[in-house]
Amino acid sequence: MAPELLSNTLNPQDFSQFKMADIYSMALVMWEIVIRVEVNTCEEVSALDETAADHSASSGIGESISSSDNYSRIQRHQKPKVESPASLKAKPYMPPFDGIVHNDPSFDDMREVVCVRKVRPPPELAWKKVPVLHKLSKLMEDSWHAMPHFRHTALKLKKETTKLIEMTDRQKQQQGKEMFQQQDSCLVESATNRYAC
Repeated sequence: MAPELLSNTLNPQDFSQFKMADIYSMALVMWEIVIRVEVNTCEEVSALDETAADHSASSGIGESISSSDNYSRIQRHQKPKVESPASLKAKPYMPPFDGIVHNDPSFDDMREVVCVRKVRPPPELAWKKVPVLHKLSKLMEDSWHAMPHFRHTALKLKKETTKLIEMTDRQKQQQGKEMFQQQDSCLVESATNRYAC
């Protein structure tokens, strides 16, 4: 809950104050998600698992490559296996105020922590090494401000997170461009040989 809800200072006649309380809560949810990211594997997330079967041309029922001959030819053209995003493990779930309050804190406990002591979930030090996580942590911290009018708006958060997603996509495209080209050429070769028979 946002500080203004815990301290009972939210004006129920002003709808914008409810929106700012939601921004505080959303930033906590963002922290709960981001805290689970294994920073040492962030570079690996952008790598592709090229040995996994490509289901992009599949009907969704089984493999898109019907013959083992075509599959082995594609496999020969691929680079060694790298860890795929699907096989990466996230850190265990941790609530935002873990270790500060017990598992089921009372309203008064949370008011003491959030309003009186002004505690917020800490960012991971390793986030500073990853530009996207560092910028995201700054957005979260700004959204936890004790004064609601200093928090970001939902539109600002949407625009900034969209920029971060686009930045990550550009990095992935640059890193994976060669791998995609090689994979595409193998698929074209496979399709050409399949229909030539």
